[in-house]
Amino acid sequence: MERYKFEDLISDYIENKLPLAKRKEVEAFMEDNPEAKEQMESIRLLMNSMRDLSEVKISDGFMENLMKRVEFEKNRPSNKKHAVSGRSKTYFGFTPVYATVMSCLIVALVLVALQLMPTNNLNSITIPSSIAEQEAEIPKPSNIINPDKDLMFAEDDDTTNIDNQNRIKNGKYDKNIKLVGNK
Repeated sequence: MERYKFEDLISDYIENKLPLAKRKEVEAFMEDNPEAKEQMESIRLLMNSMRDLSEVKISDGFMENLMKRVEFEKNRPSNKKHAVSGRSKTYFGFTPVYATVMSCLIVALVLVALQLMPTNNLNSITIPSSIAEQEAEIPKPSNIINPDKDLMFAEDDDTTNIDNQNRIKNGKYDKNIKLVGNK
């Protein structure tokens, strides 16, 4: 017998409503499981203590007053608002208070992240005076390409334009040209 099946049969066993075969099955389960026997005894004590309780007396108009109160609560204006919408107003699943708190946390997180990010501003780097003096003494090469000026005119100075008559002599290539494979 399973535990759940045993628990379903406890009250019928205590009230002696089980057939003999089921009673023997329940008793065999209790012999194999001491916890089941303790559970049976605790439920038996609870049922006996409930029988000993005195009956509660109510007024004659109790049920009528209770039903009026239930109808009043059901039809109250504040309850109708929630009954129509099904829930109170939310923003992305948050109530207005929690939505405000969440928004503040997100803004704070973004501000902290921006403060922690390194800046790549090269103008803010200061060079010690001894290094600056050494750089002043180093001659600057004149053949450095200025990307703004020199690249615009690079197509005028194309070295791949070779005069055809210098390149071909008598229908054959010039022997002065050395390819990687020629030795």
